[in-house]
Amino acid sequence: MRVLAALNCDRRTRELRVYVGRDPLTGHHRYLSRAFRSGKRDAERALAALVTASDGVGPTASVKVRNVLEQWWELTADSHSPSTHATNRSLMDHYLLPAFGDLPLSKLTTARIDSLYRRLGKEGGAQGRPLAPASVHRIHNVLRRALGQAVRWGWITTNPAANATPPPRRAGSISPPDPAGIGRLLDEADKVNAVLPAFIYLAAATGARRGELLALRWSDVDLEDRRLVIARSVVEGVDGLSIKDTKNHSVRRLSLDKRTVAILAAHRARSAQLAAVCGVALGPDAFLFSMEPDG
Repeated sequence: MRVLAALNCDRRTRELRVYVGRDPLTGHHRYLSRAFRSGKRDAERALAALVTASDGVGPTASVKVRNVLEQWWELTADSHSPSTHATNRSLMDHYLLPAFGDLPLSKLTTARIDSLYRRLGKEGGAQGRPLAPASVHRIHNVLRRALGQAVRWGWITTNPAANATPPPRRAGSISPPDPAGIGRLLDEADKVNAVLPAFIYLAAATGARRGELLALRWSDVDLEDRRLVIARSVVEGVDGLSIKDTKNHSVRRLSLDKRTVAILAAHRARSAQLAAVCGVALGPDAFLFSMEPDG
């Protein structure tokens, strides 16, 4: 509820003030004020007009879109994976903050958002090329979620991104290589180093993600029973690499074929030999794929 006051400064000048709430960023009380030189009745009419004008000036008038994005990003640090958190940061820095960062939150409209999406779809990519619809959708998701949080905070009453129209996404077709293609890839990988073929073969045999393969330890592999457990993933966040749960927070137990077991056994023997040459041991919790001799 607004507190209104018409204050006498002297016998001829009055200060008209309308309370518009507490600034959510600074915590300070905010007022609209106006100096008025006339009689009391005219001052009362001017005060009523000032109250009407203040309807569009709420306590969040000083909030910019930048404030919403930054505070939402901080808020979601623990609920998003490090890689998702880093991706959101990149999308904010490259697209949303340059476009809307200094815009007052109250001025952000669905039309402005749609205009950004159209521009990105035409020239938002590298060297002025079109930005892929999937990338525009990722930008849209960040903005929509951040503005949704602003609604929950009471900074705005409606989410202008909720009714925005990002470009339609086209389902991409996946064309996995045939066995002959994988064979050629393994031959080329063997020319790079002795570890890369084992990594590629395990990826092809299990369908595991790159981060999941990098997080595998020898304790996850049972060569005798031909089993493999995938329970973790290496992710890259703003602070570097870390190990987290898998993307779906699931643990998968896979059976391995004899060929895959043979390749892993040879890879382990080669890794143990390298560790011995370096004067260290390959422990049970060593990573399958590591730049360090002891894994």
